[in-house]
Amino acid sequence: PGIFFARLQQLARGAQARGHRVTLLCPETSPARALASEGFEWQNISLDSKASNPFQQIWNLLSLFMALRRLRAGVVHAFGNRTSIYAALAGRWAGVPLVVSSMNTLATVAMSGEGKETPRAKFRRLAVTSVFNWAFTAKNLRFIFQSRDDQEFSIRQGWATPESTEVMPALTVDTRSFVPPKEEPALPVRILFPANYLKHYGLC
Repeated sequence: PGIFFARLQQLARGAQARGHRVTLLCPETSPARALASEGFEWQNISLDSKASNPFQQIWNLLSLFMALRRLRAGVVHAFGNRTSIYAALAGRWAGVPLVVSSMNTLATVAMSGEGKETPRAKFRRLAVTSVFNWAFTAKNLRFIFQSRDDQEFSIRQGWATPESTEVMPALTVDTRSFVPPKEEPALPVRILFPANYLKHYGLC
C-alpha cells in the first residue's frame, strides 16, 4: 500500500462497518499484516510494481484475474499505477462491475517529449502511454488522482471523463491558504519542502 496505507485502512474499515466483505489482495508486507490482524481477509498475491520481467508481469495479471473470478468481486480498489493497470484488465476479464484506481503521479506519461528527452526516456514514455491506452478503455473504471494536473491530463488522453475522476484532497495543496507573499521576503529564505518519494521523483 505504501503512501496509500492510511487511506486503504480507512476505506477497509468503513466498508466492513457497512457490512461489506473486504478482501486484501497483495504481497506479504507489514501494512498487509497490520490490516489482516484487524480481521480482514487477506490473500497473498504477488503484485510487484517494480517487476521488469514480462513473464512475472503476466503471472501477476493472471493471479489477480483468478482471484477476482474466485471471489466474484463487486468492487475492486487498486492503489498505484501498475496495480491499477492489472486491476483494469483483470477486472474487465473477470466481469467486475466497478474498478476504482488510486493513481500515483502521471509525470512520466505526461512528458511532452520536447527538449532534451533521451531515446530511452522517449521509448519508455511511449510504451507506458500505449499500455495505459490499452488498459483504461472500459466504462466500469473510476479514478482518484493526487493532483488536478493528473486528472486533467487523463481526461485529455481519453482515459477518463470528468464524471469518472476525483482528486484526493489530502494530497493536494490548498492554494487559498498557501499563496506568495505580497512583498519580497528578507534574505536568506529558508525553504521547507515536505513531500513523499523525494528520491522516486529524482529530487535527491
